[in-house]
Amino acid sequence: MAACSVEKNTDASRFYHSMTARYNIYFNGYESYKAGIGKISRGYHDDFAEMLNVFENSDPATVSLCSSDMETAIQKSSKLISLKSITSKPELDNNREISEKDKKLLEQKEYNEWVDDSYLLIGMARFNLHEFDEASALFSFCNTEANDPDVRTEASIWLARVHNETKNYTESNRILSEIDVSGKISRSLEALYYTTLSDLFIKQKRYNEAVDPLTRSIELVAGKRAKYRLTYLLAQVYSQIGNGSKATALYRDVVRMNPPYDVEFNARINIAGVFDVNSGNPEEMRKELLKMLKDSKNKDFED
Repeated sequence: MAACSVEKNTDASRFYHSMTARYNIYFNGYESYKAGIGKISRGYHDDFAEMLNVFENSDPATVSLCSSDMETAIQKSSKLISLKSITSKPELDNNREISEKDKKLLEQKEYNEWVDDSYLLIGMARFNLHEFDEASALFSFCNTEANDPDVRTEASIWLARVHNETKNYTESNRILSEIDVSGKISRSLEALYYTTLSDLFIKQKRYNEAVDPLTRSIELVAGKRAKYRLTYLLAQVYSQIGNGSKATALYRDVVRMNPPYDVEFNARINIAGVFDVNSGNPEEMRKELLKMLKDSKNKDFED
């Protein structure tokens, strides 16, 4: 145990502190973060009569839903950094020639891989608390100091999200344009990139430019809720640019996803709202609306 002090930097100490950081501290912090995100998904209600947010946590109202869990995630991650960070240079065998691998190792500033992840997790938690200045500083730190290229990329995307929320769209666009997603990148990271790019365009009402990244986002995101929300939003975007037939097709896709009642109801109403009498069948549309009127679930919405 003495050999595994963070004051020492050996293969054994790096392995020990990496393992205990990951399974003893980071795991619990990330579980708290996920619990907070889950509370947002369950507690937040979209206004389907308005343009949806790409991200539910863009709404300041979500802070109260997740604050306790985010604070716990911050505490756990801060504890990991405090107790498990290894910054002393590694002990190398002086009797052998230093290899290129050794040189890269000596250039590192941090030797516990989970410290990078912890700084990123604190930034993500700060973002969900809408503490954007603090989140920005943490993402910028990760972007320049993290050893893991995936952590640097993810931090850059989150930094662009901060700029989206604070209306610094020029800087967000600069950051996103410098990120290469054509290489080896995880599906979840690619989804985060395209949803952030969609968010950038939609917040600026650049709806034509939002179509491609939002379409790609729907292909990449995981979970039924994320897919029907973004499909609904894409239908709204097509409606904004005057493509009623495409909007209608997407609203019908939403209905086929068997979403919650309020989502299906609004999708069906919006189908009527974007209906083109010149290219569609008015009588069929009329039958659909009459059928909705006869449904007892819609009694409160007969008007």
